[in-house]
Amino acid sequence: MSTVKNILFFSILSFVFFFSSLVIPFVGIFFIPFSSASLIILLIKHGLFAGLIGIILSSLVIYKLTSFSYILLSIFLIFVALSSLILYFGIAKKMNIWKTILEACLVINTVLIIGLLVININGFQIPWIFSSVTAGLPKDLYNIITNILVSDIYSISIIFAITIVFLSYIYSSLISNKFNVSIKKLPPFEKWRLSEHIIFVLIFTVLFYGICTKLKYSIPTQIFENILYVIFFLYFMGGIAISKYFFGKTSFLLVIIYLIFFFYPPLSIFLGIIDIWLNFRKKGDSKNEDYLKTGS
Repeated sequence: MSTVKNILFFSILSFVFFFSSLVIPFVGIFFIPFSSASLIILLIKHGLFAGLIGIILSSLVIYKLTSFSYILLSIFLIFVALSSLILYFGIAKKMNIWKTILEACLVINTVLIIGLLVININGFQIPWIFSSVTAGLPKDLYNIITNILVSDIYSISIIFAITIVFLSYIYSSLISNKFNVSIKKLPPFEKWRLSEHIIFVLIFTVLFYGICTKLKYSIPTQIFENILYVIFFLYFMGGIAISKYFFGKTSFLLVIIYLIFFFYPPLSIFLGIIDIWLNFRKKGDSKNEDYLKTGS
């Protein structure tokens, strides 16, 4: 009986957080991972069968009680249900944490990109999806935002998916003890460091982007532009992590730095890139590199 109650409880919880993310602009991105975390806890606590029932129940509620049910259900299944299942299998098999998260990001983004390509090929008007986001804005600003969303929809979606996966795991690990579930925690954010190999991806992407732009190849240019945005996002987060490492004990200064990075992202990106050579945190603590290799 307790299993049935937990299935209902976590299913409703997942729906509530997912629905909350839709009605709260911008901040809603931080609510969707709670929806995934609810299902992850259910999966670990009661097994795959109970988790699948929970996903089905949440999906039915979303389909029956929300407008644009097909679109919202697709978003739920990709970002919430799929990420929950992949993270669950990784946790259950005691795989390396980073490998589990990477696999989740790769699978979800593959499904996402295929879906977006199918939508574009079939002539579906993507701007309509963002009508609620841009509603009420001045015409000039509306056109600018719509053009950005359309041309960079792939990078925006990938960044969104990466954020959801990471936060889903973090939220799950934070609340796991309250539900008597064991989930390993990621190392502190300030110790996160990107692989040195990404810099080579950045160099080649910039090179080919420049060539395609010069030759006026529109589609390849758009592809490399989207790849650049994803890489810049990763280095942006790297710059924030470095700032947290050095100024974590001085909250006021850290907030000021975050605000500067928010209004002028290139500073954080630059800091993340030069960390590849300078490795700011090497002298402070080398345990993070061991953690990245072992995941424990």
